[in-house]
Amino acid sequence: MHLRQYGLVLESLRPAYLELLRNWRNDPEIRQHMEYQAYISPEMQHRWFTQVHTIENFYFVILESLRPVGLIHLSAVDDETGQAGLFIGEPKYQGSTVPIRASLSLLDFAFHSLYLEYVTAKVKKDNLTAIQYNSALGFKVWKEAEHPDFYWMIVDREGYNTGAKSLKNAAALLGDPRLKLTLEGDQALDVMIENDLQRRRATLSGNSSLQIGKD
Repeated sequence: MHLRQYGLVLESLRPAYLELLRNWRNDPEIRQHMEYQAYISPEMQHRWFTQVHTIENFYFVILESLRPVGLIHLSAVDDETGQAGLFIGEPKYQGSTVPIRASLSLLDFAFHSLYLEYVTAKVKKDNLTAIQYNSALGFKVWKEAEHPDFYWMIVDREGYNTGAKSLKNAAALLGDPRLKLTLEGDQALDVMIENDLQRRRATLSGNSSLQIGKD
């Protein structure tokens, strides 16, 4: 599955990316902001992938000019909500427009394709950059997380559409603002996702700007 928007491609995480992802995730600069901070072995990485490779979780590798530069996800998805997260693994793209554009694509997908009511994100309290970043997308600090060093932040559809409007206008200058989703018809999980998208469109909304294609 691929999402294309704002000049980026978000490609569903697959086994070929796991070692790259593991190396990114074990980098001390990235790990310090994570709730789980222990070293991740190849076996642990594959076990985690098996657990999250389901219709309730959307993990995407961020591709800039077809180069993998980071990971973004929407996990624990049901008919109302999902949990978002992001990190950029390639230092060159940290502080660039890439994370903003990737986040806009993910939230467009969440609110205007899956028709979720709200999206949450868990952010470390001392990560002021992440808190400001999420605030620019319409998120607000919601409550203390289970781990005492983290907050839950939350944004609903209206808050995102209003709060991120200027960012979306700016991102549209860098690439097509229309979200295009491409599914692989021979992949069992993509078939399940397509069926779920059709169900959501039929029951939760009358219109969608989403374009769905097949690889």
